Amino acid sequence: MTLYEQVQQLRDQIAERDEVIRQLKARLVPPKSPLHVLHWLRPYEMGVVIALYEARHEVGHETLMAAGTARLSYHHITGQDSLRVHIHSIRNKLKARGAPVPGIHTIKGVGYQMSVECKRWIDAQLDKREQFKQAA
Repeated sequence: MTLYEQVQQLRDQIAERDEVIRQLKARLVPPKSPLHVLHWLRPYEMGVVIALYEARHEVGHETLMAAGTARLSYHHITGQDSLRVHIHSIRNKLKARGAPVPGIHTIKGVGYQMSVECKRWIDAQLDKREQFKQAA
């Protein structure tokens, strides 16, 4: 493969990834969303949590990396090691706030899945926020 073909292949891969990011941005929760009750998450982590929260099954590494990157206003290069670090951080933050442990399960060779209990905990946080808004 020539250098030109390698460059073209990389450009095609970047274009495909950019399209995935664009589609995810279109689906993401708007800034005034109730899920912003989880404001203590970094933007990348918020994208990952939203993708896991909305999924019915496990979510692949590539999808989670694209979901996290879609929340950023700058280009963020990620890999599976970076994703693992963010998942570790999310797990610690959820645990510190009383979420059921483990809230995020690792599915070897596939990706991650949020537990039903953790989704219910997030729903309860959303309900508390609504009750607080109604009382005010």
